[in-house]
Amino acid sequence: MRGYSAEKDYYAVLGVPHAATAAGIRTAFRKLAIQHHPDRNNGNAEAAQRFIHASEAYDVLRNPHSRSMYDRMCGRGFGSGASAGSPEAERVLSRHILQWSSTYARGVHALREACVAENNLQHPKYTSDGTVIYRPLTLRENLIGRLTEFHTLENPDGTPRSLEDRLALSSIWNDSCTGVLRKAQSTKFKIIPLFEPLITIDKECKEWYFPVSYDEFDVPELDSSKEMYNQSIPKNRILDNEAWRFAVEEDVATLSAYVAFVEAGMAIRSLPSRKAFMGFYVQKNTLRRDIGGALFVNDLGNNSNASGDSLLYSNGSFVRRSPVAKNFQRQIVG
Repeated sequence: MRGYSAEKDYYAVLGVPHAATAAGIRTAFRKLAIQHHPDRNNGNAEAAQRFIHASEAYDVLRNPHSRSMYDRMCGRGFGSGASAGSPEAERVLSRHILQWSSTYARGVHALREACVAENNLQHPKYTSDGTVIYRPLTLRENLIGRLTEFHTLENPDGTPRSLEDRLALSSIWNDSCTGVLRKAQSTKFKIIPLFEPLITIDKECKEWYFPVSYDEFDVPELDSSKEMYNQSIPKNRILDNEAWRFAVEEDVATLSAYVAFVEAGMAIRSLPSRKAFMGFYVQKNTLRRDIGGALFVNDLGNNSNASGDSLLYSNGSFVRRSPVAKNFQRQIVG
């Protein structure tokens, strides 16, 4: 994937809506490519430039992972009344509250401040240097939240919940405090379910990643150059993927239930039927230093991929447990 610019609206370049399907994006690009190809325009500089812009846009939007990262950098998917620049925007659901922020770090602090203000007894906490603070959910806890919201069929007043509400957590990415550590100039990486630097991050952090001492973490090492990374995974092989298993802390029951949910959710959303989805994306670390970042799970439209390529200075999307909800840890495996 080429480097992309958050300043450009690639959807506008191709003339397609932000919800365009992969087929719609491909058709739009082919039409523009034929129209503006240099060979058809006798070297016209303006046509050549439009061809270059269309090719750049298509290069990003045709790939589900690069498209989702571009959407995230540009703050897309926040819904009405919210944007990447509104750090306190939130949506109240049945058992959870979905909140957005302009950066990952500000989102962590907004979540913490909201939990303190409402004296939240349901959201998990973390002890750091003797101080107890609220923390973001882990990736596993985010999956449980998605399952719980989907299987909660009624509102507190007994009225039926809409499918839109039941799938709300799955309609945008969910950030977590699960860390992905990447070895310098390598495809090797490690997963830390509770990564303290993500929990105690400074509110005004402007770094893309944390510097880490990779070898000091005594956990299993994975390699993204191996089979079944950075691509969609066949349904019958997702449970065998080591990264997914480590990310959910070997909670295979929840992972199995979540795979079934993703398949059903994509059908409900009338998304194209897929035999492979839920890819696990961790790109090679080309830097000369070890780095650590946050793992997030993507929305259904982006195959519910997990990604360790999150940038700490890009937009945040966090799930907060409702202070009045009970039985929030109920795991649905049927």
